[in-house]
Amino acid sequence: MSHTICRVRKISTKGEMGAAEVHNSRQYEELGYTVPDNIQPDKQGVLGYNHYELWLEGKSMMDAVEKRLKKLSITPRKGAVIAHEYLIGVSKDWYEKANYSASGMLSNLLKFIINRYGSENIVSTAEHFDETTPHMHVVVMPVVKKERKWKNKNGSGSKISYGLSASDFIDGKDTLSQLQTDFFEFARRWDQNGAVLRRGLLSEEQTKEYTYKTNHLLGELRELNNSMTELILNIQQGNDIAHSKAELEKQKLKYDELNKSIEEQQKLLATSEKKTKYRKGKNKDGGWMKGIDF
Repeated sequence: MSHTICRVRKISTKGEMGAAEVHNSRQYEELGYTVPDNIQPDKQGVLGYNHYELWLEGKSMMDAVEKRLKKLSITPRKGAVIAHEYLIGVSKDWYEKANYSASGMLSNLLKFIINRYGSENIVSTAEHFDETTPHMHVVVMPVVKKERKWKNKNGSGSKISYGLSASDFIDGKDTLSQLQTDFFEFARRWDQNGAVLRRGLLSEEQTKEYTYKTNHLLGELRELNNSMTELILNIQQGNDIAHSKAELEKQKLKYDELNKSIEEQQKLLATSEKKTKYRKGKNKDGGWMKGIDF
């Protein structure tokens, strides 16, 4: 079944912002960097073509962010989160059933981010069609509007001010889990032609699910192996040979299918563990330039 994809990370430094721009605008070769193996230019054209757009005025994403901070009179504290980078989309198999434009779907999903942050806070967007799954990167500033009331001997009133507050949007695992639910509810309205989305999972949730499925399949494989051993013993002892041989052939086929399913689950598990490691900050340098495939 197809699923929604919604990942988010924090950007706090110029280096992280620059790395995001290199990846999102595909400036690797232009700047002399090695292109990650998961990026395959020849994949473009099947569902769409890469498109990068800077939404705010500026020569680069960092320049645009600094200009907007100055315009709003915001002075970020040291180490503050200056942007969130979202990666959004739906799994590739959904498009095969829905017969829906991938670029059109990504544009629809972008509205989810706009509704949360406001279009005026979108720094850039990038549609990528040169990886396994079509997706969009959205870099957005966590700007919040505050009304401060005042009162003195001359009267009273209010003043509007702006600030950066990443925690108003993303604050811990619970809000990340709710983000998945909210994004799923938003995306499912475009289900059609039997193409049905299911809620995406956090990398930790994926790891737990794939570990459970792998262990369950290994349990089935052990039981099947014991059954096959008994059938072989029956044949060797001359007990109901014809039936035992026929049953053994059936179980051999099931054995091969189980092994194939286990290999697939182990690959999914390895990927989710890689993403979990990245999310915990052990592999954050360069961000999505590291080659995690989407």
